[in-house]
Amino acid sequence: MLTNSYPISFTSYELIDERGPQLNKIIQTVEEIDYYGYMKNTIIGMSTSMIDTLIIGNEFRFTNIRTRKDSYLWITLLKKGFKAYGINQVLAKYRVRTNSISANKIKAAKRVWYLYYNLEKLGIFKSTYFFSFYIFNAIKKRI
Repeated sequence: MLTNSYPISFTSYELIDERGPQLNKIIQTVEEIDYYGYMKNTIIGMSTSMIDTLIIGNEFRFTNIRTRKDSYLWITLLKKGFKAYGINQVLAKYRVRTNSISANKIKAAKRVWYLYYNLEKLGIFKSTYFFSFYIFNAIKKRI
């Protein structure tokens, strides 16, 4: 990150279950992603990410919404023209909990739609366009 002056970096991560055993599923990074790429594939895992505040500044904040705060932070930063760069190494584990807020994939998808349509105000056609890619990539990540 420092060597290449990357404003945002993130890594691959492994899914584990509630008790800790591995689920034999790794979420791989992409080499780099911009705003449009992220809108199609919300690939950045918050626990795997780093932000260089010397490049981005330190004036960014999480938006006060119940869920998807991390996704909206990435949307906000990437929309400013920054790119995020992936490190294709598993450097984190993500615990999948049965009763977590993000466990219900239908509700999670509705929250992403809310980000696109209500917060980003993309309109019906652009929201549908990005959302269809989001759904495809979300399924692909979990298979």
